[in-house]
Amino acid sequence: MSKATVAVAARCSRQWYDIAMPLLYHRVNVYNPQYYEPRKPYLKSLAVLFLSKPNIAAHVRHFSLRPGFGDGPEWESGEELNGDRERGSALLEKIQEAIASISCSDEERATWLKEADCDDAFLALLLPTLPNLVSLDLMGPWYAEYTERMLWRFGTGAERGSAFTNLKSLFWTYQQVACAPVGAIISPSIFAMPSIERIHLHHALGGYGNEVDERLAQFSPRTSTCTYLELRDCRFHPSDVQNLFLMPKALSTFIYDIGRDQLYYCTVSFSTIRQGLEHHKETLEELCLDYCHGGIELEPGMLDDPSPMTPLNEFLRLKRLKIAPVFILGMSLPPENAHAADQYLRILDFLPKSIKQLQLTHCEEPDNLQILLDALANILIKKVTHVPTLHQIIVEIDFSIVEKLADEFARILKLAEDVGTNIVLLNNFGCSEDKGRSKRVERKWGFDEDIEWKECYEFVNYRPIYEAIDVQH
Repeated sequence: MSKATVAVAARCSRQWYDIAMPLLYHRVNVYNPQYYEPRKPYLKSLAVLFLSKPNIAAHVRHFSLRPGFGDGPEWESGEELNGDRERGSALLEKIQEAIASISCSDEERATWLKEADCDDAFLALLLPTLPNLVSLDLMGPWYAEYTERMLWRFGTGAERGSAFTNLKSLFWTYQQVACAPVGAIISPSIFAMPSIERIHLHHALGGYGNEVDERLAQFSPRTSTCTYLELRDCRFHPSDVQNLFLMPKALSTFIYDIGRDQLYYCTVSFSTIRQGLEHHKETLEELCLDYCHGGIELEPGMLDDPSPMTPLNEFLRLKRLKIAPVFILGMSLPPENAHAADQYLRILDFLPKSIKQLQLTHCEEPDNLQILLDALANILIKKVTHVPTLHQIIVEIDFSIVEKLADEFARILKLAEDVGTNIVLLNNFGCSEDKGRSKRVERKWGFDEDIEWKECYEFVNYRPIYEAIDVQH
C-alpha cells in the first residue's frame, strides 16, 4: 500500500488515524528542495511539526535527507510559510523555544536566533525530537556548525534526553567542493551515541599538510559501541586514522577506501593504518583496504608512507579480506632490490590461517602482474598447510590483461579447481581509456555492496559494474 493511500485512510476516522500514523512516519525520506529552491524551507516546517507534535515524532525510525542541507541562511529572515502570517508567527515561536532549550548561554541563543533561518539550524532542532530513531542518512556540507554542535552535546552527555539512544546506523555523505577546508570534517560525537553499531562515511577528509582534528584525540579510547566502520572515498591524516581506530571497543568490519588526491590534501601512511588495525586483531572478521576506482597518486619518500604493511597472520578471526596489492607490496618495487624476486611470497605470508575469501583489487598494475600470477600459484600450492579454509579468490583486473595472458590465467584456474578453491576474475576497466565511464552506476554499501542508502547525487558514488571474465581452461 502506498503512503498516499495510507494518508487518505488516516482521514477516515480516529481509529484509522491511529493505525495509519505509525506507518506514515516510520520512514521519513526528505527531498530537500531548499538545496535548489530556497523558498521551499521543508526542514523548517518539519522541525516545527515534530517540535509541536512529539507523538508524531516518536513514530520515526528512519530519517534521510537528499540533496544536501545548507550551512548558512538561504532566504530572507522572517519569511512566513505559505504566506500565512499567524502560522508564520507560531513557527517562529516554536523555533525560538527549541533554540532557548538547547542553547548553553544567552550569547549562543542570541547568535542562533540571528542565524536560525538555515537548513543546518533547523536540522539541529529537528533530529533531537526523534527519540526512537534507528537509522540516520544525511547529505550535508563539510561545515554543519549547528548540527555538529548538537550531535556533540548529545553524544558526550552534555545534553540530556532520549535523543539518539536508539540510533544504530548512521550514513553521512559530504558535499564536495573544489578547495577543501582545514581540519578533519567529521563529528566525533557520532561514535559516542550509546547504541551505535554501524557508521558509513563518504567523502570525509582531513585538512592541509599535517593539520589534525584535536576533537578526535579528546575522545575516550575504546568506548564506542560501533562494530562496523566504512570510510569510502575518504582521506585522513595518519594521526586522525590512529584516533579513529582507537574510538571503537571492537570492530568486526573495517572498510577504508582512500580518496582521490585531487580533492584531499592529507598524507597517507600504510604503516599507521596497520598499527590501528592491531587494536582490533581479536575481533576483526572483514577487512577492506582499497582506493577509489580512478586510482590515487602517492609520493613515496616525500610526504606519504606507502611502505609494505606487516602481515595479518595474527588476526585469527579474519575471514574475508579485500585489499589492493599495493598495501602488501608497497608503492614501489626497486628493480635493483635483491629480494624483488621473492615479492610474490609476501601475499601468502600476509594472510591469516582463518581466511576464507580473498579479493585482490587494482591488479592491473604492470609492475605487479608477474608477482600476481606467482602469488596466486603459491597460495593455491600451499593452501592445505597455510590457508586451508580459503574457498574463494576474487581478482579485479582489466579484461585486456587477462586476454593477453590467457594461458597463464587458465593454468591458475586449473590449479584452483584441483585444490577446491573458486577463482573469479572481474573486469575493472583499469586499463580502458575512459575507466568504464559509460557503464557507471550508483554503488551500494557494505563489504558486499548490498546495503542501500539514498543516492549521493552528482555521480560522486558512481562506478562501473565489474563483470565476470570467462577464461577457458
